Amino acid sequence: LASLPFLAAMVVRTVLEPFHPFRLTPTRVMGEALSGLYVAFGLGFLAGGGLLPDKGLAAVDLIAWASLIHLLLNLPLALSVPKPSPAPRARTSPQGKARKPLRAEPPPPPEPPLPPPEPPPPPPEPPPPEPVRGPEPPSPKELEERLERALVLPERAREEILKVARVMADPEGYKRTWGMDPPRGLLLHGPPGTGKTSVARFLAKELSVPLFVVNPGELKSKWYGETEARVKALLEEAGGHPTSMVFVDEAETLLGNRNEIQHETSRSIVALFLQGLEGFYSPAGHLFLVLATNHPERIDPALLSRLSFRVELPLPGPREREAILKLLLPKGRYREEDLDEVVRATEGFSGRDLRALAQRATLRAHLEGRDTVSLQDFLAELPGREG
Repeated sequence: LASLPFLAAMVVRTVLEPFHPFRLTPTRVMGEALSGLYVAFGLGFLAGGGLLPDKGLAAVDLIAWASLIHLLLNLPLALSVPKPSPAPRARTSPQGKARKPLRAEPPPPPEPPLPPPEPPPPPPEPPPPEPVRGPEPPSPKELEERLERALVLPERAREEILKVARVMADPEGYKRTWGMDPPRGLLLHGPPGTGKTSVARFLAKELSVPLFVVNPGELKSKWYGETEARVKALLEEAGGHPTSMVFVDEAETLLGNRNEIQHETSRSIVALFLQGLEGFYSPAGHLFLVLATNHPERIDPALLSRLSFRVELPLPGPREREAILKLLLPKGRYREEDLDEVVRATEGFSGRDLRALAQRATLRAHLEGRDTVSLQDFLAELPGREG
């Protein structure tokens, strides 16, 4: 009965051997042999005690011999000691002398942390854009001929307008020659209807520059700061062109004397136009400011002092009135003697008044089925006269 636990242990170990191999050591082998002998004698005892009464002694001998063989087979493996691996050969120098074994060097100290990378340098500023060259401006002779065909002006006013046109046609040429910024302002003053707006449109058309017309009534706003924002946006848009013209009609209502006005918005507007004349909104181009007014004395003095050209457009005289009528009426549609009478009858008329009179007279003839206009048509349409 004492051998039964050992027998159970041998069975369990035999079953678990493939899943958990045991390491063979001398102590383990001797234990295996002794346990085997012990189990063998136990089985022999059982066999000799009645299980195998006739062959009890033979079974004891058989199991004892099996245990001895088991011991002898496992003893060499248990007593065997693994050979140590050969020591590395000493390295020799080219002269044949053995080198001293290298001493294990201590690990290098940890490298200090790298400094944070420097921010990349800012990109270089792009060069200022080169001015875009438009079509070739007309020559001074061509400008004079075109002005004579388009507008009827007094001699002095025509000369001043031609000077302005020559400067605006080639502002860079003036700057290269004299080393100064070209003039940036023109003041057109005179009675209503004398052609101030027509002069600005002529310059813009013949010089192929964009024209920005400022109407004070449309520019002003009741909201705080909106008027200044509109003026600044207009000047910035105009300054983005190589050459541009800003035309302000009735300038005295928008750019009045800052010493006489109380509204802060009006003062800010004058300051913005002063900056425009100084070139703040056109660093790579030329912004030309044209002011038209019937009352130049009401415009801010600081603004007037920066307008290099001043042209007065008075009411047309007899010769100018005759030239205006001939410019308005097609040739062959009137008689010369009738035109002389019309000139004498329109003393004090402006160019706008003469245009309106010619429209009414020609409409009268057209409605009556005639293709020529007579003196009676003009006289019938004069103010204070009945047809």
